[in-house]
Amino acid sequence: NPASQPQSREANDRADAALCARLDEAGVARVAAWAEAPDGTWYEPGWLVHGLSLEALDALAREFGQAATLSWVHGEPVHLRMMLPRPAAGSGLRWVDWVE
Repeated sequence: NPASQPQSREANDRADAALCARLDEAGVARVAAWAEAPDGTWYEPGWLVHGLSLEALDALAREFGQAATLSWVHGEPVHLRMMLPRPAAGSGLRWVDWVE
């Protein structure tokens, strides 16, 4: 769902297949994952990926129209990497990185 805009199942499946092909080309490991709303009204599958640089992660996020990704370095907090424009009224959350 690019930029969190709902797409058809077929469009998402095509984009997912293309993303998987790109990850395979890069030779990185991946494990299926998902995100969901606490009340169960929203669910979205995704991937946990190991072995991508932040530059490659950001490039794939842009290519596939993602609103955000998560990044983690062992021993450090998880960072939310936002691909959307930074809001004018604050955004000083410690573990949110605005990629512009």
